[in-house]
Amino acid sequence: EDSPSLADAQSQKLSFGEWVGVFEPEDIFKISETRSSNGQTFLKLADQDGWVFAVGIKGEWAGKPIIQAVPPESVLDAQVEGFVQSLYRQGFKNDADRYSVITFAVFIFLFITIGLYVNYN
Repeated sequence: EDSPSLADAQSQKLSFGEWVGVFEPEDIFKISETRSSNGQTFLKLADQDGWVFAVGIKGEWAGKPIIQAVPPESVLDAQVEGFVQSLYRQGFKNDADRYSVITFAVFIFLFITIGLYVNYN
């Protein structure tokens, strides 16, 4: 069974941030399979539908490696980082979500600080 590319994949998991539609530099992901054809290596994503290229296909990255394997001694750290990235994607869908959480956190901080000041003075 062929998996859709990231660009073609449409699902509830994409819209809720459980899956990623585009990887950013330093993103960490697991692969379950590799295939090579015409100088390109395709990596099948282990935790979602889709494949990624190992070599860039256009712009400044054309023909250059764009994927780097995690060294064996860093696998545990990479798994933790991947988990944190997943939580971040699911919790913050866009900049408005981020700003809302920051605003709420500042409000709570001020509320607690003022409350402590009033109680101790």
